[in-house]
Parts: sequence; structure tokens; C-alpha cells
Amino acid sequence: MREIFNPNSTFISQNKIKSFDEFLEDVSKFATYNKFDEIDIFIYDGYLFLVAFFGSILSGGKPYLLPYYYSNNSRPFIDDEVVGDILTRNIESKSSKIKLNLNSTFYIQTSGSSGERKNIEKSIDQMIKEGELLRSFFNISNTHTFLSSVSHQHLFGLTFKVFTALISGCKVYTQNLTYPEILAQNIDLCSADDELILISSPVLLESLSKQINMSQFNKIKMIFTAGSKLNLDILKSLQSKLSATITEIYGSSETGIIAYGDGENFKAFPSVDIKCDDKNRLIIRSPWQDLDNGFISNDCAEFNKDSFKIIGRYDRIIKLHDRRVSLDGIENLIKQSPIINTVAIAQDDRYKRLAAILVLSDEGKKLYKTKGKKAIVDEISSIVKNKYGNKLRYFYIRSSLPINNQGKIPKSNFLASINEQIKPKFNLISKESDSLKASAYIDEGCFYFNGHFLNFPLIPGFVQLGFVFDVIKEHLQIHNESITQIESIKFTNFLRPCDMANLEIKITSNKLYFTLFANDKECANGRLKIAQ
Repeated sequence: MREIFNPNSTFISQNKIKSFDEFLEDVSKFATYNKFDEIDIFIYDGYLFLVAFFGSILSGGKPYLLPYYYSNNSRPFIDDEVVGDILTRNIESKSSKIKLNLNSTFYIQTSGSSGERKNIEKSIDQMIKEGELLRSFFNISNTHTFLSSVSHQHLFGLTFKVFTALISGCKVYTQNLTYPEILAQNIDLCSADDELILISSPVLLESLSKQINMSQFNKIKMIFTAGSKLNLDILKSLQSKLSATITEIYGSSETGIIAYGDGENFKAFPSVDIKCDDKNRLIIRSPWQDLDNGFISNDCAEFNKDSFKIIGRYDRIIKLHDRRVSLDGIENLIKQSPIINTVAIAQDDRYKRLAAILVLSDEGKKLYKTKGKKAIVDEISSIVKNKYGNKLRYFYIRSSLPINNQGKIPKSNFLASINEQIKPKFNLISKESDSLKASAYIDEGCFYFNGHFLNFPLIPGFVQLGFVFDVIKEHLQIHNESITQIESIKFTNFLRPCDMANLEIKITSNKLYFTLFANDKECANGRLKIAQ
């Protein structure tokens, strides 16, 4: 491995610094331990992942990188605990004899955004070629430090923060920094001389764009993002607040890295050849592919001289009632409405009809509160009808889209979201022996709005009383059978979508008093008798 990777590479894992030599020793331990031809790997900690990944390959095994924590039981399953235990054992290190076979292969899974996940075979040689190109093209060197919010279990993270970082001799913080607050904490740990590179996704960058204090993030010199399209407004907002260059990376599990972009258009990397077939689908050839005739992508594109623009996915063009319909086209049309923040459309398999998950803008939330779901549906239906007819039949209002950590929406996530019965969850604010305070956001997709009412959504009174029963059961261990009488109850104001509900409870003797507030107004109060 010394002849391939830069020995200046270091790893910061759980506030401990691991040198390249220590890394090789740990890899050797795992390689000595591993006796399996194939293993499943899902490891949160980036350093332990590196040990298991390269250790299994050096032992002649073939790792399967899983997108989330599960095991199919047909192969041994390796997680953080297993690797941590191996590294504590007294196993003789053979790090001086470690030699990586470039023809070794492993499997990584596709995101499943267009159907079932598939295992894609990759070779170490292919990954090294990609890493070497990225190092050269973006001038990455051992002066750079990698921070990341994306998982090494997916190809984007594996390519950048594993292979590119190792080839370049970088310092790597191995924790996945999934929130701006955690990212900020790790930036504070970096030295003033560190040139920071952030490997990220649109999910984190959107959260980052909403931060008020951006000064600490200005230590970042380069940001690479992939997984899904970064909203252009978010990109421009970040560019106005940060000094970092922000680059979109286009690629897939099947093809590896293909192109880099500025938020609107992409350009192919050197040695990557891209063209379109007669259906506008991309045909891709690169040195890190085995297909002689190139890979035909599901992405459709338009070319303008030496750049191209992704216009949608070919598999998002479906045949519905003898007419071809572009789901991307419908989504882009709906996004133009001022009442919509974002939208996702897929076919509801139960009814063989199109369904839309709508995330409302502030203007949309106001319309929803004043005129109900019917007004939202009427507005969107009128927009779609002119161009697509009545193809869109089912509408689900949600506070966010069901994206995964790659910023994509697998079909399974979509169906789970539209079938979910969303209920407010009260979180404890404070608790004494005889009182408590709790709060909950009344999600606009709340299950209780169904039928209450189509033109004026609100939480029914009996449901509000149910909130009280749920909270005292969870936090005070007072069960329903202990309530002997509802002595009084009064409803004074409506509880509506997007409200922040605050519940106050106090117990005196065998009486329980509750008050429910929203928007600084009292919505309900009551008195319950508790069995002694």
C-alpha cells in the first residue's frame, strides 16, 4: 500500500490521530483476522471502515458495502463493534509486507432511486485512477484536510475522502459531520494552517445556507457536492457568504465520476467521453469503466458546445393512459408556483395514478391555513392541467421530502411518506415532581387534518385531549385507567397547521390541570380527576 498511497496521510478518529504507519498496522491486523471470501460491511466510523475495507481486500476477501445497517445473513456482517474488538486483540502485524492487488474488487450498492438497489462491482485500480485524476485536476495535496458529511459507504464519499485523500496524503477527519453544528465543532479542532476541503451533499449545504454566523465556515477552501441537484438559489446564497469554491460532481455508482459543474452546466473530466443517443440519454466512456461500448445512463441531457445540462431521467418518463408523461417536467412546472417550496412526484402503485408530495412555501402555508388543502390542490391542479391534463390525482402535503442521505428519493421512501400517518410528537421541556411542560410542532401533513376540515384544517378537540393523555402516560406514568373523571374542559382557540403547541400540566392532590397554548394564545384547558 505504501507504493500506491501517500504516507503523509493521517486520520483523526474520535479525537485520536492515527499515522499512516499505525493505519497499516491496523489494516494488517484485520487482514490476518479475516478468513472470509465475502463480507458485508457497514461501519459508521470512517477510520474503522478503512481498516475493514482494505483489510478484507488484502486478505483476499471481497467486501460488500451496505448503504445502511442491516445484514442479509448470507455473508458475515462487520460493523464498528467487530472492528474495534479486532484492534484490541494481540494479533501480529505484517504491515511491512502489505501489498495491494490492483485487480481486487468489491461491491457497492446503487441508491435505489429508480427502483431496486443493485450491487455494482468496482476494482481498486478503477478507484485509484479516479483518485489520481481528482488530485491532479483540483490540485489536492498533503496540505489539505478533508471534512465530510457524506458516507464512505457510498461511492461519492469513497472516491473523495478515501481514495483521493489517501493518494494526496491528506489529513482526514473520519466522522460524518451531518449537521452544521457538528461541522463547526470539527473546524474549530483544525489548525490555522489546514486548508479545508468539505465533501458534502445538498442536504447539509441547504442547512448551512441558513446559518446566521458563517465566519467559522470561511476556513473551508473547497466544497464538493453530489448525490442530487443542488438548488441554484442555495448555491448562490453560499457563494455570497463563503470564500470557498463550490463544485458539483456528476456521476453514479455504475460510472464513477464523470463531470464537474457550476450549478447549471457540467463539463466532462479529462479522459471522459460523453455523448447522447437518439433518446437524449448520456453514453459515457472513461478509463475506470469496463464497458467497451460505454455505459448508457438513465439521465437525459442537452449539449451546448463543451458543456451539458441534465434535463431529467429517462426512467422518469412513464406511459400513463397511452400518453408519455415526464415526471421531471411536471415537478419543474409545479416548482414555479409561489406556494410551493419543492415537490416530488411518483406513481402510487395502489391506484396506478400519479401522486405528489408537496412541501409548501411560507405563502403556501398561509393559503393552507386560511383556505385549506382544497385551495392548494385547486391551485396546483390548474397549473398542471393546462399542459398535462388530469394526470395528477393524489396530493400529500408534507413538511419535507423523504430524501435519503444522498439527497435522493427512493421509491420506497416516497411510498412510505404518502402512507405515513403523521402525528405531533410532544417533547419534554421541563419536569418537576408535580408539573411538566412539553411542546410539539403541528406538522402540515398531520393525519388529523384529514376531514377536519377540507377548507379549514384544525386539530379536533378530542385529539387535543388525547395529547394530554399521551404526555402524562409517557412522562408521568399516569395511565388512562387512572383518570376517573374529566371534570371540566374548555376550547378557546383553534390549533392549526404549522403551529407550535405548548402544553403545561400541573398536579395538585388528586387533580390534574392542563393548558394547551399555540401562538401565545390558549387553545384548551381542563381538569382531570386522578385515582388515589
